[in-house]
Amino acid sequence: MSGNHHSGSAVFVRCMDPRLTESDEFNAWAKNEFGPKHDLISTAGGPIRLMSPDSDAYVDLGISLHHHNVSRIGLCLHSDCGYNNEFHPEEVSTPEREHAWMNYCFHRAAATIRQRFASATRHVAIEYYYATIHPDGSVTVDRVPAMTVEGNLSADNIQPNIKGIEPGTKRVQTA
Repeated sequence: MSGNHHSGSAVFVRCMDPRLTESDEFNAWAKNEFGPKHDLISTAGGPIRLMSPDSDAYVDLGISLHHHNVSRIGLCLHSDCGYNNEFHPEEVSTPEREHAWMNYCFHRAAATIRQRFASATRHVAIEYYYATIHPDGSVTVDRVPAMTVEGNLSADNIQPNIKGIEPGTKRVQTA
């Protein structure tokens, strides 16, 4: 079906954790936030996987960017992520370290996306979201403000000692 391109669509990158994927409220929030026909990339670790330019998640992102006229990319990380617990346990060993790690992941992933798809992302907004999964199963989603980084933003000059996530401007509570 050549030529069947979406206009002004969004890509939402999230973890495949069933506490998110099976949450009707979380999925309704994503549909409302990114539109009913947004592209969804759901993989273990979500945006963390995009920190590496060799990630297999770039196949899906590349298709979206080159064929769906993407204007926004939403990156969503979440609390108590199994991928982090398995592969980055030291980085998430305390709430403070986890928040610093999440900020690093957001910015490293965004810089890698921009490097890998420089021309395709020139006019694409990359937005950060953090989902907190509460003990009762509810989820709150915060929009994480983008940080101002001095100098040239590249995957090579992002350091993991970025300060913690600030409370966002958008929040949704799901039950």
